[in-house]
Amino acid sequence: MLPTQWGIPYVLWVGAAALGAIALLQVLYYLILLVPKRGSQPVRQPTSPVMPTRPAGIDAKQQLAPVTGGKLVILSGLANVDEIPLPSSSFIMGRYYHPENNIHVALDERSISRRHAQFDGVDSRREYTLTDLNSSYGTGLRAAGKLQPLPPGQRFRIYNGDEIQFGQHIVIRFELPGDKRPAPTEEPAQNVRV
Repeated sequence: MLPTQWGIPYVLWVGAAALGAIALLQVLYYLILLVPKRGSQPVRQPTSPVMPTRPAGIDAKQQLAPVTGGKLVILSGLANVDEIPLPSSSFIMGRYYHPENNIHVALDERSISRRHAQFDGVDSRREYTLTDLNSSYGTGLRAAGKLQPLPPGQRFRIYNGDEIQFGQHIVIRFELPGDKRPAPTEEPAQNVRV
């Protein structure tokens, strides 16, 4: 026969006390997690695409000048956004807005990488490039009904009116100062007698 107190075996009392102690430790641990650490700031994630603004802590002298009159026209893939003005002459497009990492254009869609592609422009020369930053689903130029993938890590010249596909669904037309993409030249005719 097991020793008892009030008709309940001591083994059950010890087990109940152990479970109570574990529950108390879990509650204390949870309360410790709720107390903010000194010097920490809460991280805020955008719930929808964010329109670019001047990042906090960067004055106008440090900010790169935007490409004059340039904008991104959203053709498909993003709801509630028709166009985005170019925030500067050099910026990164990614899934989340993060100005500290130069991500000034948020394309909030599953197939967009956090750091998807980089835009660089020299407004005075009217030259613009796009570089795929080794994104998971890629970046491509849509021309003549075909998708030409951009090689990751290589700068690719873009022109006014180019349609670029980011990931699987987002298609953007770049409206930039300058010329449209030159039409492809035809192959020279061979063995033609005049």
